[in-house]
Amino acid sequence: MNVIVLDCGNYIRLLVEGRVDTNTSAKFQQEVLSAFQRKRDVVADFLNVSAISGAGFRALLIGQKTAVHSDWQMCLV
Repeated sequence: MNVIVLDCGNYIRLLVEGRVDTNTSAKFQQEVLSAFQRKRDVVADFLNVSAISGAGFRALLIGQKTAVHSDWQMCLV
C-alpha cells in the first residue's frame, strides 16, 4: 500500500493505492490521524485500492470517529 498526501488548501487528500489489509492498515490509520493534525477535513481517495480487509475498515472507522468527536469531516471517495 502507498499513500500520497496532498494538501488541497482547506483539506488533506489521501490518495491510497494497493491493498489496505492487516499488514498495511496501521500505516493507513497513522496517515489519517496525521492528516487530521494538519487540517480539519480529510478526503480518503480509494480509486486505486484493489482490496480492503476488516482491519482496513477498522482504520477508516477510527478516522471517522476522530472526525466526529472533534466536529471535523472525513470523506471517502
